Amino acid sequence: MLTASSRQVALFRRARDTLTIPALVLAVAAALVASAYVLWRPNVLKVAVAADNPVDQQMMRVASELLGAQHASVKLEVLPVANGQDAGSALVNGGADLAVLRSDSAANGQAQTVMMLRQDAAFFVAPKKGKVKRITDLGGRTIGIAGDSARGRRLMAAVLDFYQLPTDDLKLVPVPTGDIAQAFAQKRIDALLSIGAPTAKSVAEVVTEAARGAQELTFIKIEEAKAIAKRFPAIESVEIEQGAFGGRPTRPTESTTTVGYSVRLVAHAGLDTDVIADLVRELVAIRQNVNATVPGAGLMNVPDTDDNSSFVVHPGVKTYANGDRSTFMDRYSDWIYLGLFAASGIGSVFAGAIGWFKTQRRNEALAGIFKIEKLLDAIRDADSVEKLSQLEREADAIFRVALTKAASGALAGPQLDTFKLAMVDVRARIAAQRSLLASDARLAVKLQGAANLTEPGRLHRSAGR
Repeated sequence: MLTASSRQVALFRRARDTLTIPALVLAVAAALVASAYVLWRPNVLKVAVAADNPVDQQMMRVASELLGAQHASVKLEVLPVANGQDAGSALVNGGADLAVLRSDSAANGQAQTVMMLRQDAAFFVAPKKGKVKRITDLGGRTIGIAGDSARGRRLMAAVLDFYQLPTDDLKLVPVPTGDIAQAFAQKRIDALLSIGAPTAKSVAEVVTEAARGAQELTFIKIEEAKAIAKRFPAIESVEIEQGAFGGRPTRPTESTTTVGYSVRLVAHAGLDTDVIADLVRELVAIRQNVNATVPGAGLMNVPDTDDNSSFVVHPGVKTYANGDRSTFMDRYSDWIYLGLFAASGIGSVFAGAIGWFKTQRRNEALAGIFKIEKLLDAIRDADSVEKLSQLEREADAIFRVALTKAASGALAGPQLDTFKLAMVDVRARIAAQRSLLASDARLAVKLQGAANLTEPGRLHRSAGR
């Protein structure tokens, strides 16, 4: 039986050794794949976009889809919020990594510019034969506001403050696009203010309606736009190109300087520099494709890194512009060296642990042999057949345990051979001790008989006979 167990143990050990190397290779491969996934998986950035600006929402959604389809290294997840204020709050509070903000919301020192998405210009238009010829004629007039009236009022307040125009008798009247022509025709407004991208369809419709009601339309220049922008950091100087709105004659008939806002993709200052550099590179690559779906998105461009305005450009943009993006080894060399050092230490710990476990396993396997050594002394000192039988039963129990360990592979060949010799010795000593006890018992009987014959009373009775 022990021989069969030995063969089973040998087969088990060979199977274990054969499977150990592939298992280790698979484990290492799995570790490498997991590390590669962590290191090279795309960075997903949440971008907060105001729901009240469908153009920006559509632009970011299209950009997100294109980046996903091209398996870009950086992907966007659009996070709709109620308005620009909520978008800025999400950026500051950590709810978003990026946000689309107008310059009047981004000029708070906590957002850093990543991309210039477009410029929204302020269009001041009036009938050519009307009362408003220059920007300084706005004081005391009735000004219609198309679109976002709150933003229009803030802009008007800044312009009037710069020119020190009276505001007491100024009337700002919201006018829907469909009522603009009638409002001019009925002279209910002296001029109209609209804020939007020159390429936006909604702005073109406003200009068309104004021209229809005013017959001949004039675009009011703001010659001091740059000076206004320096005084009010949220406002920027914008150039409207000749013929930007088409028509016949083209509108405007010449390039016009005005004020407006920029719409920016901004990031939190703590966002990784290389991640932003990758994002800028990916957005530049897809901007024409975005423009094919969202007119005006092609105006997206990289901000000027040498701009001295109040808007801070993210360092990642400068990294992209200078081509200084760090390589894989630049970014992860320290981690790699630390990983190798840690792996060496962990390997030593594992080697020590494996050695300790092997020692424990060997000691456990040899525990039966150590018990047999104790039995040898007990067998020698056994003074009765009953005690010897008990010791034999203990030896049988140890033998059964050894058989179980041999079948499971816990008892190796040399250990099994040692155990065999020990068991042979135990059984031989038990047999010898049993024979010795039997001899002692027979001798005791003989001695007892002789003693009975030499008793005085028995000898006297024998003589009398």
